[in-house]
Amino acid sequence: MRKAVFLNLLSFEADEEILKSGLESLQRRGYSFISSEYINRLIAELPRLKASKLRWLEDQAIPALRRDLEELQNSPVQRSARASVPLPSIAWILDHEDGDEPEEIVSNLSLLQEEV
Repeated sequence: MRKAVFLNLLSFEADEEILKSGLESLQRRGYSFISSEYINRLIAELPRLKASKLRWLEDQAIPALRRDLEELQNSPVQRSARASVPLPSIAWILDHEDGDEPEEIVSNLSLLQEEV
């Protein structure tokens, strides 16, 4: 769930009340693993998730996508720009070894910049 919150901060405007309302709605729909304690824990973790997302966007995702855009300008290959970027550990579901970190594919530079 942390990974989903991390990746979708823009969707709920990084707002605690919107996140809480969405999680409570899922809870009412029968997602039994979403307890009130779990919701409170995610809400408490939200500031850390937001800070990690900002660092990830500025330090990794946006630069990686810009590099791919630059490479495409000098390439005869026609495709959309995209970059596979390792996620920070706060967004992992399981522990991973170095070099085996989960990755997210980013492809929309303007959306990433808007989120920053």
